[in-house]
Amino acid sequence: MTIRTVCAGDLPRTKAVPAFVTTLAEAVGQPWVRALAYAACILTGWIGWIGTFPLDDAYITLHNARALLAGADTTYGGSPLVGATSLVHLALLALLGHVLPLVTASCLLNILAAGAYAAGLDKLARNCGVAGWQVAIYTIIGLTIGSVPIQLCNGLESGMALAVATWLLVLARSRFLPLLAGIAPFVRPELGLLAALLLAHPFLKAPARGKATMVAYGLLTALPFAIWSVLETGHILPNTVSAKLAFFVEESSDPLERFRMLLGVLTLSHVLLLMAGLIALKKNDLTRACSVFTIVLLLVATATQPGALVWNEYRYLMTLVPVLLVCCMALGQDLRYPVLMLGLSACAMAFLPTSLDLLQQSRAHTERELRLLRHNAALVPRDATVLIHDAGMIAWIAPRLHLIDAVGLKTAYAAAAHKRFTKTVCRWDRALDDTARHFGTRYMIVLQKPLWDCVGSNLVRAGWTATSLGGQDRNSDYRIFAIQPPLSR
Repeated sequence: MTIRTVCAGDLPRTKAVPAFVTTLAEAVGQPWVRALAYAACILTGWIGWIGTFPLDDAYITLHNARALLAGADTTYGGSPLVGATSLVHLALLALLGHVLPLVTASCLLNILAAGAYAAGLDKLARNCGVAGWQVAIYTIIGLTIGSVPIQLCNGLESGMALAVATWLLVLARSRFLPLLAGIAPFVRPELGLLAALLLAHPFLKAPARGKATMVAYGLLTALPFAIWSVLETGHILPNTVSAKLAFFVEESSDPLERFRMLLGVLTLSHVLLLMAGLIALKKNDLTRACSVFTIVLLLVATATQPGALVWNEYRYLMTLVPVLLVCCMALGQDLRYPVLMLGLSACAMAFLPTSLDLLQQSRAHTERELRLLRHNAALVPRDATVLIHDAGMIAWIAPRLHLIDAVGLKTAYAAAAHKRFTKTVCRWDRALDDTARHFGTRYMIVLQKPLWDCVGSNLVRAGWTATSLGGQDRNSDYRIFAIQPPLSR
């Protein structure tokens, strides 16, 4: 006996299924109703927008785009592409910045990416054999589960990464897949792995001419970004991963602790429930590719930098949502009742208010910090050389300063110093001392929160004196210090 999913058209008008339920299911299955529902999900995240983004990292991207439009990054003294995670997002933001204020352009880009993501989820569900009202439910799950609402509104490439991952899956059996695959790693590097897994089977089956065509299509879209990146930074892909590995040095942590952290992250991010779809690993080539991508990504992250799975409200982990939804949809097709789909729906709806509230609180916090930083930064002499740590807001509001990134994402010398001297996290004394001496820094901005405040304390421990500037508003989480090196080493 064949087991199948119950869809809108399968709901009989019987006493067991009231007529109004069948009518409602048929209405939800209509394309225009689905489109309205998706638009409502996307725009809900922008209700009450006050012109700020929930993450400091969004302002690094805004600064990079402004520097790109200006032709040079005078604040950091290098290419605007250095430290940029997504060249595609940066290029599109700068392009929109020709006709719109950059903050507005970033907002619009996020909304467009979210729309592309929703359209991709809808198409993906139908490709997977889902029909009727269940197409809308799976798409809404993808738009609302975990921290996805935050990712779609954070001013970064996260929404674009979700959209590209989804459309890679949609085009998995299309001859146009190599075109998107070529762009994928320049949206986010890990998407290159997903693209490679999806291309592997059709590439191996294709004749020689087909293989050549696929390679040509991939190079057509990849080469412009690869050449641009090499000319500007000397690397094909961003150097951010290696810089973070050198700064956070998590390789020496206990393997059991890593596993506990991974389990906790998967649970709190709500990805663990989605991973039930991995049961469908062997169902078809698409679910195999999705399952392998999920497992490899989690294993590599756990082995190298498990903390990255938590950053920015699970920013990198959320890319797994459309990938795992494919497996969940395949598994759902083998169940008599849509139990898994309803469970995912309940999880998404239960925590959606919390995600939206966190989004609003984070925006308000950013607005407050920008206001206070504008006041405090005015106390620093013009063109002063300032040691900071991966901070975007100060670069955005005070581009006149010469900033040195203590983490090394924007300052290659700092990354090299960490590779030479840093052996464990929050023991950055020698690397910070070497970097600060090399650039002759006389000011430092430190976030007064655990881990980041080690930048200040470590530099003092290396013999530097740090004096808090008078007149600054102490309500800011960022504190500005005048610093002096030790008289003798």
